[in-house]
Amino acid sequence: MDTLLNDLRFALRMMLKNRGVTLIALLTLAVAIGANTAIFSVVEAVLLRPLPYASADRLVSLWEMESKRGRGAVAPANLADYKKVTAFEGVAAYANVSMNLTEAGNPEQFIGQRVTADFFPLLGVRPLHGRLFLPEEDAPDEHRVVILTHELWQQRFGGDATVVGRKIQLDGRAHEVVGILPADFITPAQHRMTGRIRFFLPAEFPAELLANRGDHEVQCLARLKPGSGLPQAAAELDAISRSLAEQFPKTNANVSARIAPLADDLARDARTPLLILLGAVGVILLIGSVNVANLLLARGVGRQREFAVRFALGARPGRLVRGLLTESALLGAVGCAAGVLLGTWMLAALQAILPANTPRLQEAALNPQVLLFGCGVSFVAVLLFGMLPARAASAVHPGEALAASTRTSASARVLRWRGVLTATETALAIILLCGGGLLLKSLYHVMQENIGFETERVLALNIGLPETRYPTADKRLEFFQQLETRVARLPGVESVGYANRFPLRGGWGSGFMIDGVASEKYLGADFQAVSPGYFYTLGITQIAGRGIAGTDQKNSQPVAVVSREFSRRYLRDTEPIGRRFRRGPEMPWITIVGVVNDVRRDGNGEPLEPQVYLPAAQTNTYPVRLADLAVRVNSTVAEEPQQLAADIRREVLSLDPEQPVSRVALLSESLSSSLAPRRLQAILISAIAALATLLAMVGVFGVVVFATAQRTTEYGVRTALGAQAADLLRLSLWQGLLPVVVGTLVGLGVSTFAGKILQSALYEVAPTDPLAFAGAAAAQILAALAACWLPARRAARVDPMLALRYE
Repeated sequence: MDTLLNDLRFALRMMLKNRGVTLIALLTLAVAIGANTAIFSVVEAVLLRPLPYASADRLVSLWEMESKRGRGAVAPANLADYKKVTAFEGVAAYANVSMNLTEAGNPEQFIGQRVTADFFPLLGVRPLHGRLFLPEEDAPDEHRVVILTHELWQQRFGGDATVVGRKIQLDGRAHEVVGILPADFITPAQHRMTGRIRFFLPAEFPAELLANRGDHEVQCLARLKPGSGLPQAAAELDAISRSLAEQFPKTNANVSARIAPLADDLARDARTPLLILLGAVGVILLIGSVNVANLLLARGVGRQREFAVRFALGARPGRLVRGLLTESALLGAVGCAAGVLLGTWMLAALQAILPANTPRLQEAALNPQVLLFGCGVSFVAVLLFGMLPARAASAVHPGEALAASTRTSASARVLRWRGVLTATETALAIILLCGGGLLLKSLYHVMQENIGFETERVLALNIGLPETRYPTADKRLEFFQQLETRVARLPGVESVGYANRFPLRGGWGSGFMIDGVASEKYLGADFQAVSPGYFYTLGITQIAGRGIAGTDQKNSQPVAVVSREFSRRYLRDTEPIGRRFRRGPEMPWITIVGVVNDVRRDGNGEPLEPQVYLPAAQTNTYPVRLADLAVRVNSTVAEEPQQLAADIRREVLSLDPEQPVSRVALLSESLSSSLAPRRLQAILISAIAALATLLAMVGVFGVVVFATAQRTTEYGVRTALGAQAADLLRLSLWQGLLPVVVGTLVGLGVSTFAGKILQSALYEVAPTDPLAFAGAAAAQILAALAACWLPARRAARVDPMLALRYE
């Protein structure tokens, strides 16, 4: 213990004596450990922490996969078949719904969920007050009951337990409150949403929905029986899917049921970006450790005489190595403390900038698991940067070191090691630079893509009309027609349109058959019910035929406008005007009267899908509800849309005093939100790459400073023998740049393979894009040149008399 205390005291003195090296090393370690701790905090919360449900490891997500359209919701009609899987303990379904609450305050629209009666028992949830749903309450229109979340109970009812048993108004209908959920309950869908789920209703699947296996409307989860595994359940689901495909080829021919662990499925969109970030900051740790090792190795050259004296006084190599490792451990401990402190700030910044729908993001914290990870990272760092300098010091020859001049020089072996370390951190930095370059170029391509509609001057609002006051599609149409007339008269409004959903705010997909086109199954497209002002409001260009007209009424010929992609994909670019299609065998034939330009409804970078636009007035041709209103405004109003939104709210209330307005936003804001995950990933990786380059160049600068100081005598001799300043400048620059060039070439070679990891995140950019790689290499070389320039100039101006004084 005495020896350890002596080593610690000596290590502290050496740290204080070499303040410059100590400060650089501590800053490097603090940044590296802090970044790793912050990212791991998010990874632990999102990917590693168990879900807050009973036996969460046995919960699985269940969805249906269509061969062409990919993952989709489950058809309630297929649910009974999936419940036959013997590996399942139970299966539950849920679907989001928006309803207007006109109780205990101003009218307001809230998001809720319709769930089957076995939903809460499957999750192991017990009510705080009251009861859960009964199986018989799943039947449609039999019972109107509701369960409130703890948040809504507190917010709108003041935490009054007597609300259980009372009736509240949802969409104008009385619903009896039968239960209050505990405060810590979070429904699985909430983990992937920004809006809050506030209430729950029974599923109440209507008979026509249970009879149509082509309507995919619900999300599902299941619980595996104890002792059953995913492979067994997946095999049974495959058999059921094949059987359904044989029985119902029109709707189930290319549909298969899939499952995955619920925790993995909820985090599916966040997993790859977070693991990429964790890998990137792991590279930062390696660079930081190599950087510190290089600094300590360079400093060790200046301590050769000290080591020689200690050997001469009887110290053994093991004793010296232990002392140096104690210095490294103390440096690592201080760096760990600083890194954890910095990590708390970085975590707060991550929680502020990461997408709000990142699952369980706000649950991330520096808990014991994260702190243990930080300590482990510090231990690894100590091993990485402490062993090599200690080994080099143990190899010092006392006689040679004592015979050397005061200005010691590094041995050839130490120089080689320093070159290898510099090349290594350069290679690691170039890998991150290449990744950042690829993502930035991908983001540029996405931003330049034409989405086909206007976003800058379009204000959109959602008006969810309740079925009690607007029981028919015609009633809802009448409301929107009256509102359109009123809003069009407001100052600054250029045009008004309404639809079931505007782009970037959701949509509706439907199957259909084209007259004269043989097909064994229904074709698919995005369908929208739109008003005549829809296309002008969004700035969608007409290509052929006409648009939706005011004369397209319920009693006239059903018509539609389709997109160019619809014509190209399904009509082989033949003349589309006059062609007919219908959504089902009992549905009317719809005639195509116009073609408009393609749009990407979900924003930049999303796949181009066929679009069909039906007249909102022909209410018998579509099953969805009109809900979105949008106005095209002049530039003055677009800068201050709040006043216009307030004016529109007043017009809505003048038509219906109990009708709330929600989701008020410019489409440009919605577009920006849709790009946020891609933009954030590119910026974060690029920032980490810039940090890696900075750390690497700090290491290069420190090594070149030490190297030139140790070669001062050599430079003095060269100057005395006639060497010019330019010769010494080139010599010093080459000494610093050679390992950087080698590391850059190695890093580019590794990046050709590492780029494939990012392939799923790239858009119209190859994972080995030469421009991105060349830009990364050029940035690295220029940064290294800047890092080497100052010490190289100092070496070129060395005074021969000062350099040779000690000889």
